[in-house]
Amino acid sequence: MLKKVLIFILLSVTSFQVTCAKDANCLKYDYSHLLMNNNILGCIGNGQRLYIHFDTVYKDKEKAELYHVVGKTRVKDNICSFTGNVNISRFKQVDTEYYPVKHYKMIAKYEFKEDTKQYGAGIFSGRLESDFFIYKDSVYMDEIINEGDGYCNNQYKGVWKSYKTNVIKKANFGIDRIPDDGGLDVGCSEFMVDRSKQHLGWETYMMLISPDSKGYHQALAEEQREWWKKDKEKFVTWEIKTEKRKAFANIYINNKYIQSVNLISSFEYTVEQDDYNFDGHRDICFSPRDNSSGIYFLWSPNEVKYIKTKADNITGLRLYSPRIKGHHHIEL
Repeated sequence: MLKKVLIFILLSVTSFQVTCAKDANCLKYDYSHLLMNNNILGCIGNGQRLYIHFDTVYKDKEKAELYHVVGKTRVKDNICSFTGNVNISRFKQVDTEYYPVKHYKMIAKYEFKEDTKQYGAGIFSGRLESDFFIYKDSVYMDEIINEGDGYCNNQYKGVWKSYKTNVIKKANFGIDRIPDDGGLDVGCSEFMVDRSKQHLGWETYMMLISPDSKGYHQALAEEQREWWKKDKEKFVTWEIKTEKRKAFANIYINNKYIQSVNLISSFEYTVEQDDYNFDGHRDICFSPRDNSSGIYFLWSPNEVKYIKTKADNITGLRLYSPRIKGHHHIEL
């Protein structure tokens, strides 16, 4: 939250010019980090949950409007690899009164071809709309009001066509919201699945809305799975316990006990997995729901366990534009 507030303040008080009136000017930038955003919600057919993960996105060396994409899809437990492209059609400047900066909409066509040798494979195709702004000659995803009601971005609207049967299904996905979801989403301030369709792969997602519900931590672990790694996945789960007024968490990887870490007296925690120190390994943070500072543990491949670190070692890092860690950043 601190990152978002600081970036918002910076943009509000800093004077700069945004020059992107013509498509030719916009095409000179690299949008690969916008397209690599994996905070995706998706559905296919009658509302069945669709997972999308982008492994690689890169700009073509010769065609400025063309981006090559490699990734994976998942429906239920079926995972398919895909390759494809995003082809930018045009840019549109969007004027919004309450924004501190001018922002733009990228409009593109996409086609993702799943591996023909894999079960249940087909082709995803359709139209993409992505909102962004430019600061100091660098592109940033438009997330200035991403805490606001109804926020969405990277909206993919299209279809999936089966190689084997030629059956065509509606298949849409995007950040925070799903375009043309067919009544799946009944939420106002945030994405919320209609009760009649929660059985279509949305059970664990909906359990996260009630942190006090039974099975919350199991659902949280499931939602944070790195399913796209298939047999190389390290599925991290945890069990929080209190004994003699001392709290601790037992951590498991692929159901194998790894270690116990000490927490504070609070029993209620939210848990987040992320690469906090940008070393390529997933770390873990236990955040008490009483608003105390999070307790960070960085994964050490040498010691094959998590090592506790001070929060200052995390918050003291460079502040990156939200959700695009490892790419363009704003130095404060």
